[in-house]
Amino acid sequence: MDAFFASIWDAKFQILFILLWVLIGFLFGRFKLYPLVIERGYRARQYDEKNRFVNALTQLLTAESMSVYKCLTIAQHRASGQFGMDLDRFVFRLRDASEDDVVGVFNDFCERYRDDLIFIQYMDQIRVTYTEGRQNLKTIQQLKDWHGQVKVKQYNFLQRKNRVVNQFKLYLGLSAGLIVMVHFMPMTLNEYFHNFSMNLGGMGATLVYMLALLAIVNRLTNVYFDDNVLSTVK
Repeated sequence: MDAFFASIWDAKFQILFILLWVLIGFLFGRFKLYPLVIERGYRARQYDEKNRFVNALTQLLTAESMSVYKCLTIAQHRASGQFGMDLDRFVFRLRDASEDDVVGVFNDFCERYRDDLIFIQYMDQIRVTYTEGRQNLKTIQQLKDWHGQVKVKQYNFLQRKNRVVNQFKLYLGLSAGLIVMVHFMPMTLNEYFHNFSMNLGGMGATLVYMLALLAIVNRLTNVYFDDNVLSTVK
């Protein structure tokens, strides 16, 4: 009878231990993974908006009959979201800016998107065009092409990372299956509780394994959600 109640206590302890790691997994997902997923979606939409604006503005600048400011006012309507609102404020400020204030207006707008190096270079060339004329149109077109190429590279980079994550999931599943097989195949469930699960050595090994796994997953998460193939800010 005592052995029976001891087995029940062991099982309850194991359930509590499992629930603890389930809670840790939930907290990791809620406060680590979820914000990164939201941020990735936001950044992807933002990059699409910038790329749409860059393509539209570059095409409009080929019409020499329109001023640079007029091109900006037309291109701004191609963008939406937070970038669209920032662009509206930028164009509004630029309308009444003196020649001395133009650089400051451009810098204030670009500060929010400083992690997009090519976009910053593109806007710097737009500033030169705005103040000095269209002599640098070829450079603007080249930067527009590069901005689109980075978008493709980001997609390909994400696909490669997805393959690595899928491989990690496979290895994790195989290792978990191997551990379960080693634990239960040679012994009964009751023997497992007493010889490993409730043994200090077994609990210590399990704790070290889970902490190491958590560290690996955390590192993998940081690398997986770093999508900036060209970035000046880390």
